[in-house]
Amino acid sequence: MPHIKNNHNECDGQDSLKEVNARRIDQLIDLVEKHTRTERHLEEHSNITDLDEIKYVLELQRQREEQIKHLRNLIAYGKDDDFYKREVENIEKKSNLYRALP
Repeated sequence: MPHIKNNHNECDGQDSLKEVNARRIDQLIDLVEKHTRTERHLEEHSNITDLDEIKYVLELQRQREEQIKHLRNLIAYGKDDDFYKREVENIEKKSNLYRALP
């Protein structure tokens, strides 16, 4: 795996930017397909699914949407300036959730 530099378009190692972006596109396609299948599943079976499971799936979908946005920005612009900011916000949210648990 190449080491991606700060602007995400300069690669060290054996892989070229084209190869890295090809893998990013494959990953993006995979994420979009999983997101779509899960949405369909929720629409068809939400009446028989446990509420806790629905909450988990909705959080998973939100994470997928963030990953899709991140990959799209990397492929289109070579960077994602908001990625690290979103990651810190996610960590803070999870940290606050764990503190609230008994």
